[in-house]
Amino acid sequence: MICISVTPESRNFAKVDILNAAAQSDLVELCLDRLIKTPDIGDLISGFETPILVSCRRPEEGGQFKGTDSERIQLLKQAIIAEPAYIELDLETAKQVPRFGKTKRVISYTSLKKPLSQVDDIFDEMAEAKADVIKFTWPTPTLQTAWPLLATISQKREIPVVGLGLGAAGITFSLLGIKYGSPWIYAALEKGMEAFEGQPTLAELDEVYHYRSISAKTRFIGVAGLGVAERRTIE
Repeated sequence: MICISVTPESRNFAKVDILNAAAQSDLVELCLDRLIKTPDIGDLISGFETPILVSCRRPEEGGQFKGTDSERIQLLKQAIIAEPAYIELDLETAKQVPRFGKTKRVISYTSLKKPLSQVDDIFDEMAEAKADVIKFTWPTPTLQTAWPLLATISQKREIPVVGLGLGAAGITFSLLGIKYGSPWIYAALEKGMEAFEGQPTLAELDEVYHYRSISAKTRFIGVAGLGVAERRTIE
């Protein structure tokens, strides 16, 4: 599955972005943290057959929400009442927000400063917070830092796990995630609308990497060499 993140700043254009994303994806993530004014979430997400995942992240989780944490939590509660298919809650917030209605809970843990090497204890906490899906996000500047994240999503667990790799190896992680059974991977609707720096667009995943053709049987070949950034550093 492909999840397209939409990051609108204007309420007037938000529904248009969702409409465009819904026509091309299996799941749409509506990021509320960039909206300048408080939206009518029920109106924004109504009328779509494609499932909607609503998120509202703090700066320390890579988001851009500028209000207080109480305001952010209240916005998430309003989103849950609107009954999207999924709501993303960081682990701390999930402990404060009870399950409501049919909305499934994506409980997330983000480490922006360094990769994680051990997630079992965190996983158990997220399970106790009534997660339907668990999400880990951390830096993947190299393939070496991406392997633990890939191992986390590929292990057979009672609760499905999605991952988000930030950095140079992020795209490789996403493509391997398809092969190894990640419930979904993330893409931006188009350039300039990335949820995080370096996020691939749907067109890039489709036209450059042909992600739709990747399966458990797909073989990946590693190629060693220097990219543009590395060559510039040497020069």
